[in-house]
Amino acid sequence: MAVTALAAVHFLLVPDAGAARRLRRELASSGARTGVVVGVWPELVTLALDNFVLSPPATDWNTAAHNALGAHPDAFWAGSYANAPGETCSVVCNQYLQLLQETEPDAPFSPLETTELAGRGGAHLSDLARFHQALDGALPDHLAAIQVLLQAPQGLRPLYIYVSPMLTALSVWQLRLVAHLNHGCAEFRDPALQAALDAVAQPPEGLQAVGSSLACLQRDLFDLPEQKVERDNSVQWLAVRDFFEEAEVAAGMVQSILASDKTLAPADIGILVPNRLEYTYALRDAFALARLPLSGLGDPNWRRDLGRELILHFLQVREKPAPAMAVAACLTSPLMPWSQTEGATAAQRVIDGDWRISAWRGISQDGDAVLELLRGEDSTGASLADALGSLVRHLSANETLAEDRLRAAELVEAISAELVADAPVDWSSVRRLAGPDRLEAEPATEFTQEGVTVWHEGREAWRSVRHLLVLGFAAGHYPGRDGASPVLSETDIHQLAEQTGLPLVTRRARLDRDRACFKRQLNMVAETASFLIPRRDPAGEAQSPSESLEFILYLFGEEEGAVLSLDLSVDRAQARFLRVSDSMDVILPSCRPFGDLAIGQNLLALRTDAEGNPKPESPSALETLMVSPLAWLLQRLKAEPALWIGEKLDVLLQGTLAHGVFERVFAAGEELPERKALPDQVRTALEAVIREESPFLRSAAWAVERHLLEGQLVRAAEAWRDILAELGANVIGTEVWLQGQLGKLGIHGQSDALLALPGDRLLIVDYKKSSASSRRDRMLNGYDSQVELYRRMLQTGGLKEEGAEGLAERLRASADIGVVYFNLNDATALSDSNVAESSRLPGWEWLDNDVSAAAIALIERRVADLEHGRIVLNRAGDQEFFEKQAGVKPYALEVSSLITLFMPEAGEGVE
Repeated sequence: MAVTALAAVHFLLVPDAGAARRLRRELASSGARTGVVVGVWPELVTLALDNFVLSPPATDWNTAAHNALGAHPDAFWAGSYANAPGETCSVVCNQYLQLLQETEPDAPFSPLETTELAGRGGAHLSDLARFHQALDGALPDHLAAIQVLLQAPQGLRPLYIYVSPMLTALSVWQLRLVAHLNHGCAEFRDPALQAALDAVAQPPEGLQAVGSSLACLQRDLFDLPEQKVERDNSVQWLAVRDFFEEAEVAAGMVQSILASDKTLAPADIGILVPNRLEYTYALRDAFALARLPLSGLGDPNWRRDLGRELILHFLQVREKPAPAMAVAACLTSPLMPWSQTEGATAAQRVIDGDWRISAWRGISQDGDAVLELLRGEDSTGASLADALGSLVRHLSANETLAEDRLRAAELVEAISAELVADAPVDWSSVRRLAGPDRLEAEPATEFTQEGVTVWHEGREAWRSVRHLLVLGFAAGHYPGRDGASPVLSETDIHQLAEQTGLPLVTRRARLDRDRACFKRQLNMVAETASFLIPRRDPAGEAQSPSESLEFILYLFGEEEGAVLSLDLSVDRAQARFLRVSDSMDVILPSCRPFGDLAIGQNLLALRTDAEGNPKPESPSALETLMVSPLAWLLQRLKAEPALWIGEKLDVLLQGTLAHGVFERVFAAGEELPERKALPDQVRTALEAVIREESPFLRSAAWAVERHLLEGQLVRAAEAWRDILAELGANVIGTEVWLQGQLGKLGIHGQSDALLALPGDRLLIVDYKKSSASSRRDRMLNGYDSQVELYRRMLQTGGLKEEGAEGLAERLRASADIGVVYFNLNDATALSDSNVAESSRLPGWEWLDNDVSAAAIALIERRVADLEHGRIVLNRAGDQEFFEKQAGVKPYALEVSSLITLFMPEAGEGVE
């Protein structure tokens, strides 16, 4: 039985989808054809594999590359690789592959292995040669496919490959594959197809803007001719604020162009945009508002790799101390067995400093098991493998997440295979396996006959237009910026090319390609081109115009002053096609005057106990009330901004750690520690408090801050121990809750320590992780509320906790009660009590004024306002008043931006 040969395929290779679309249109317009395929390189490789009945080679390039890098701890990349393995691997591999693909496939990396360069470049090239040897033939997928095809026998059908060197630049490996596929078929190639492909590199016949300034750009851009041309209105440059304004101006200009020429269709107008996501969103929104369809813009065609992303964060969590952001990322992952709201709430608690990762009411068994996994840690490969397996088993069963669960399970299987059961976990190696991938979604680009034509920077134009708007004409675009390689310099590449004869691609060659592409895009325009220059980047930073502007202005003998700024009315009047709104009377926005809030109910009753009585207020809450009643209200309503901020050793956390250390070192009922033993005791106590309150400080990255804090606390502890010894004081309580009354308002607070002095005297101690200067100012000005609040607690109530009768009796028997602030940063004690022994104590200061009078008076007024449902809003002068006159740092004003937003202009500060 005879076998019928399959028909030949003529494959026309183009650089991108834009060129493919244009060529398909041209071929279809010229007549019907069969056996002709237009496509890009990956499509050619897929077609060739199918033709030879081959499967794409399965490679693990990422693992092989990391192993090869790790095999040479003395190579130039070693230091960077230890700190940033993923980024370092990407940089080294990019340079290696750029060199490799320009060598012969049957002798990869030869003759580079034996080539010598002087200095730094030579050392780097030698290390790359060792990297090549360590790879032992491993290749990334795209090169492995070429290698397989080069060894393939005859295929099912002849393949005739057409390439236009003016349009598509190929590496040596790609050229060898094209030659292999074309072997022996020269006489069967169709000259008409080759001519059609070459024509894509040229503008369509009759399209050029002959005799205009645009024609000068199309002909001479980047060539620097001696003769200058007088500029006409076929080109213009408009400076705008940023990409948002660009999109809005572009939409208006399209409307104006269409209105000025009724023969135009939207497809006759083109927009050239950078390949940046912000332009996609800005153009889509602006043109939708203008009711203008777009053709070729496209949507982001990628989505999050939820499965691998979760495993990466879980690995970071299991390596203690865990970053708060990693824990929060796990809790909010859609793959978790709880709702997004529950996850966000739990994550916010972690961000706010609650590291317990506690379960909540109604959590499922799967959820409880996952929380237990997040709390745990691993020291061996066996325990980590068990934890990873358990995590996958307890993930959400949501069917829409099936693919993400599968990707998580596959990654867990790969990681577990690399773990050694009874060996310590090599965390850096494990994390390298877990990097999320960029998952490609279904392409969403829509090409329509009627829509405004959209081209993209660095890609071929897919249809001609009469008017073009070039957006994002700023530094780094048109042509795109090609950064210098940190591995081999441009000089190194030139020397290698000269010594080896290899066609190595230089930065200048890539620049020339990009310039040629931009010039071909301009040559697809028939009448006008407008270049929009954003003065600021998406981050709001100033940026300069595209480097190509200098070449353009050179052609016309002009300076940068030719750029019209749309901020200036004179320039706007000169701009062509600019859509300017009609002048109209200015209507000021409605500005309803506002003043203090009259809510009409007792705001102290926002929190009540079981009997319906208002819960007591703490000294810190009353200080917030004193500074800003609105801040107090927002906190009561839990309406403060919920921010995700990375870990930091701020003043608040330092205070928490210091309090914990002093509570342990100077414990109630214990003898004073020996002075020489304090450094060890402080160190031990600090380690314990860090483990409970801020585990992230245990990591090596925080060693400097941890040691500085430890030194400060040792010096403060030594000074405090000396003061206690001189006073003859005994610590009779730490973290003691007191309660009492401020008028009719219940108050409570936790004193850091209670000291019993000879003669039935008592001192309430408050440790402050600050210097004495700020506290002294507020005490001298009468704005220190805590002294009087603690004193009133003892006078009107006493201990809040039951079962401490001995301590309660001691408090009732005290003839004199004082308050002292011990400021840890400068080991200074500030007190409103004249302790007899203080005269011989260095660093003890007695303030003989009423340190709380003004503060208590203001607080009592604020409380009366709350009882009547009145919130006095802050005035513009409040911050200056509290800082300069009261000596109080007004942190409450920073609780929410609403406080300054709703700040009446009237008023000179605190009433």
